[in-house]
Amino acid sequence: MIVQILDYLKQLFTGRVGVRTLGGPLMVYQMAGDVANWGFDYLLLFLAFFNINLCVFNLMPLPPFDGGHLAMLAYEGIARRPVNRRCANG
Repeated sequence: MIVQILDYLKQLFTGRVGVRTLGGPLMVYQMAGDVANWGFDYLLLFLAFFNINLCVFNLMPLPPFDGGHLAMLAYEGIARRPVNRRCANG
């Protein structure tokens, strides 16, 4: 599942897949309802995929996500000095 998510992100950033394929909370709700009609085992698989998807996005090295905080901590550890917060905030 992680490989599929990373492959999709690669396609999204290279333009092979459009942003119209993304969905918000309403699409997740609709998909969960559809998958629940297929059976409980499919619903569990969908929920696992959704949680892994959230994990991957949360670990992206962008400032609002946890991955951005980890990247800043890694930089501070390597550089052995704190990040200039004025530059880090834009």
